[in-house]
Amino acid sequence: MIEVGTFLTNRIRGLKNYTDKFFYGEYYLGYLALFAAFFYCACTPLLNIYTFVLLGCFLLITYRDLTPIIPLPIFIVLGIRDFSVFSNPACYVVLALAAIAIIAHFFIYPVKKFFIGKLFFPLIVVSIALFLGGLFSEHANTYFNGIVTIVCVGPVILFAYFLFSQYICPPEDFRLANYLFSIFTFVGVCCFIEICAHVLIYTKENPEISYFLLGWGSTNSAATLLLLALPSCAYLIFYGKNRFRDIIFLILIYVAIYLTESDGARGIAIIFTPIIMFFTITSGRLKSNKYQVFIKVCSIFLAVLIVTVIVLVLTEMHTEILEYFLIKLSNDNRRTELYLEAWELFKKYPIFGVGQGYSPQDSFLQYSLTITYNFHSSIVHVLATMGIVGVAAYVYYFVARYRILMHELLPANLFAYFAFTMFEIYAAIDTAEFSPIPLLLGVTLLIITIEQINVRKYAQPLPLSLHSHDRNLIKLK
Repeated sequence: MIEVGTFLTNRIRGLKNYTDKFFYGEYYLGYLALFAAFFYCACTPLLNIYTFVLLGCFLLITYRDLTPIIPLPIFIVLGIRDFSVFSNPACYVVLALAAIAIIAHFFIYPVKKFFIGKLFFPLIVVSIALFLGGLFSEHANTYFNGIVTIVCVGPVILFAYFLFSQYICPPEDFRLANYLFSIFTFVGVCCFIEICAHVLIYTKENPEISYFLLGWGSTNSAATLLLLALPSCAYLIFYGKNRFRDIIFLILIYVAIYLTESDGARGIAIIFTPIIMFFTITSGRLKSNKYQVFIKVCSIFLAVLIVTVIVLVLTEMHTEILEYFLIKLSNDNRRTELYLEAWELFKKYPIFGVGQGYSPQDSFLQYSLTITYNFHSSIVHVLATMGIVGVAAYVYYFVARYRILMHELLPANLFAYFAFTMFEIYAAIDTAEFSPIPLLLGVTLLIITIEQINVRKYAQPLPLSLHSHDRNLIKLK
């Protein structure tokens, strides 16, 4: 038995030597995006789940490092256009294999010393607040309607944070920041393909299909992912190796944001683009870089692109500019109605709120056991469903996340800061913080990876305050 085990171990290690270059490269991420988009367009959710889960099982058994697994949960969801697949027992067979592979990973690659990161205790506190939400309210009988949301937003995210915190350990010279931002860039490209397919094919051929429902989520969900993808792609343009490709990708991301018809996402993208460009162009790395002229041209190109998008938005449906703004500013898509309802619930149940299972009978929103009633604002939702206890927990949670992102003045931290801030601004008018997969898990994986970069010092560009003169001194030393 020992000889057989040694033989299998050697064979696995030999196979790993061949796969390292692929799984730590951008071709792997590109293939994930293309396969997810293909499965989505072909409407083959079961094949999508089997493909990605079995790939994940292979990686869990073969690799100690979980870096190549970071994108898989996101792309699995992006490949699903029909959630009825989860009524198929065959789906749970492969998910059971994934659970076994995760358990096996702990035994094959035991942790010598557990890493307790800055989000560990905040996530415990948030989980407790989620479970306490709704206690002693008149709607306590609906408590278990929100149990899926409670478990997924709390304990599941906590487990994901703990798991990846222990096992993100790529080679020391590996540019983990580039890999991280490449993941979200390809997520953005995948969203572009799916939105185009949905808008240009499915809704045209089937008028009964809503423009705003993509299957795995709404166009607002896609817009949230695209807001993560935008600064990620900008980072790659300035600090990656394939600038021309990434400029094309950035154009696709902007087009996709426009196609979502999300006014909030459009506005956030327009406001943050010049801010991101300013901080990047004025950073020390570009002072004497041989690509300086090229980058400035790219910046001008991007500025022209933004102006074009603004013009498209302002001339939408051939309305006058003033009329357009008046229409948009006066139409909150009934959010005010939700916010007022949330405030009344908070005043009635100020300590623990009304709970995640709250479900008014006469609401215009659609909800179920897996998609709970949401007040379309992270702040307002916490206030209504968890009361003062929830507000305190989420303040602690937010401070911890920003502490990680602001740990050092490095390019990766800065661009991740922009991505997270854009995500949270949009979450203030949508459901991002309470949409576990892919939104909340995606932004949590972003923060986990940045924390590992901070702690383990994986290769990435020099601090933004370090100018070319200082770098020359370093080289002389």
